[in-house]
Amino acid sequence: MDVRKKIADDFVTRTQGDYVGLWTLPWMVRHYTGESNQELVREIAFGILSDLLRAQLIVAGNFTSDSQFVTWVGSADLTLAEIEKQWLQLGREPDIGEIVWFKSP
Repeated sequence: MDVRKKIADDFVTRTQGDYVGLWTLPWMVRHYTGESNQELVREIAFGILSDLLRAQLIVAGNFTSDSQFVTWVGSADLTLAEIEKQWLQLGREPDIGEIVWFKSP
């Protein structure tokens, strides 16, 4: 099985049981591929996110101060652009709770 597909399938499975933070995806990429270059890890992660969001296998959102999950409104392209902008602003891989969470639709 293609490693990207394995990561994508694992990520989707995780979202079916719980909310999954963005930080999980680069961790999974490093775990499954052994890749340590942050730029390549981000590139692979974005390719997987793009596929999953466009196929509507996951939805993006954040939690309010009272712990309610609010889905981001907009197309997959807008969602990806916002995630990429915030990730690049961090200057590093996202940590637990940063930028965005995902769940199954």
